[in-house]
Amino acid sequence: MSLPVGRYVRRWSAKDLRKREQALDKVIAEMRAETAREIEKSDEEHRLMRLAVLELRRKGVH
Repeated sequence: MSLPVGRYVRRWSAKDLRKREQALDKVIAEMRAETAREIEKSDEEHRLMRLAVLELRRKGVH
């Protein structure tokens, strides 16, 4: 496979392409893990806020 780089053409070996693909897969996995952590944190914060509201309602504060 050839990709143009400026005026030159870079020839990518299968090994180079595998290494680049693995590096991209690693980055994608890290991004997915980070997104999952953010969603989990958001869900936990939402749950705590709901508990606080329910507690205030129980005490008669609206």
